Amino acid sequence: NILLVSLDKTEYNLVRRCTSAHEVWKLLILTHHEGEQVKNAKLALLNRDYELFKMQPNESINNLCNRLLDI
Repeated sequence: NILLVSLDKTEYNLVRRCTSAHEVWKLLILTHHEGEQVKNAKLALLNRDYELFKMQPNESINNLCNRLLDI
């Protein structure tokens, strides 16, 4: 029960059909386990997004801040 209430909606939908805590745990580990190559690729993409970040035409400051926080 503790595992299920601590999950966000996406993760909950992923594990909702599991019948035991062990199944939930194994599935979450498989889902979130990434190799070093994947981590480096994600970091490179985030770095590129940050470097190319600029305000879009007709974009509000609030939307600009939200996009920056997403990065």
